[in-house]
Amino acid sequence: MLWHTQAFTLQSETEIFADVQNNSALFIQELQEFFFNIIDRLVADGFIQDNNRLSMFLRIQGAIEDRTVEWQGRYKVPFQPVVSWSEEAVKIAEEFFIVHGTAKFRALRQQGQVAWLDGKSLQKKALEPVDEKRLQASIDRQLPFLRDVEASLRAKPRPATSDAFIWQELERFMPKSGNRLDASNRRSRIVASAIVVNYSQGFQNVNMAAVAKQAGVSTATLYRLYPDDRALYEAAHGLGTSFYMAWLAQESTSPNPLVQFCEYTSISIETFLDPRVKNAISMGAFTNALQQLDEHLSIGDLIVIYTNMLWRKRFARLLEEGFIDQPPSWDMLHALQGTTSAIIGLYLRHGIQLQPNGSWFAECRTVVDDFFQIYGTPHFHAMRKKMRWDDALEAHRAKSP
Repeated sequence: MLWHTQAFTLQSETEIFADVQNNSALFIQELQEFFFNIIDRLVADGFIQDNNRLSMFLRIQGAIEDRTVEWQGRYKVPFQPVVSWSEEAVKIAEEFFIVHGTAKFRALRQQGQVAWLDGKSLQKKALEPVDEKRLQASIDRQLPFLRDVEASLRAKPRPATSDAFIWQELERFMPKSGNRLDASNRRSRIVASAIVVNYSQGFQNVNMAAVAKQAGVSTATLYRLYPDDRALYEAAHGLGTSFYMAWLAQESTSPNPLVQFCEYTSISIETFLDPRVKNAISMGAFTNALQQLDEHLSIGDLIVIYTNMLWRKRFARLLEEGFIDQPPSWDMLHALQGTTSAIIGLYLRHGIQLQPNGSWFAECRTVVDDFFQIYGTPHFHAMRKKMRWDDALEAHRAKSP
């Protein structure tokens, strides 16, 4: 419930949100200490390697958080376990010990009668195919700017950051048309202006007068085009969402799967650790709450379905190439994204901003290594050595900002 409470209080009650965030940060610190004590005992007993404690915590915390936040009903596409939550917990523990367990742990495990704790044998929850035609129809209806924004991103040199890309696009939407009767130009300027006010000043300062001033139109003109706050905010949130979806959906051009997945994970962290994202999310919390009352999918639903479709395609390509031997599953998604979700969640919900040791691309190397340690096939590991993918990854990392 903390996740939902923060999303709503962030809209206008900044002092309340600060108190909630401080309390939740204290809770996270206590949770970490509890976890670290357990890790210390396991290391002392020789059951797990003496690795980075924070990375271990983020792997466990992220895998749990992804499942439970999605189950709690984030929008209309909740996560449900295949059999039970206890089996989901077993799978999380299994992945943790695959990555961090020692030879002593594996030897003792083989001697014990713990077959029911074999997470590898448990059924994985498939990432189901998406009706792409129906999804595109929903996107065209609720995110009419997305195709245009995606085309703009493809047509120009890629900006260095998501923030640079968003401001580049806002400038493209803001210029005035020489035709005074061009209502579509005024609409785009007004919607972009609402985003500018929201990003720069926060949702609590978004109002019709401020947006009209930013757009260079009268409030009477604004109300003729957007008769109430909800219509304007939903249009602005749709445009802002289109910026983020286009940016995060970029496909890597590298033939190296290590580079590909480091790019996919690091770009997500870098995007959501931008302070202005908190302002963007505040408008999203408001509009998605209103859209929950409607029968059609909310913008938040579209984000979840669209991004899951992208990940399913990425995992399917790995399967086709023989680099993994299981169909795309939620388990894969949580194993790969759990750590990045935990890093983002610490910042957005608890105010704790972790700093990378070098770059986030370099930090994501560990996340991607863990993923392929869990799911990579012998063919993948053979190709990794033969094609010198790690050397290429190091060269790419050296060029990353």
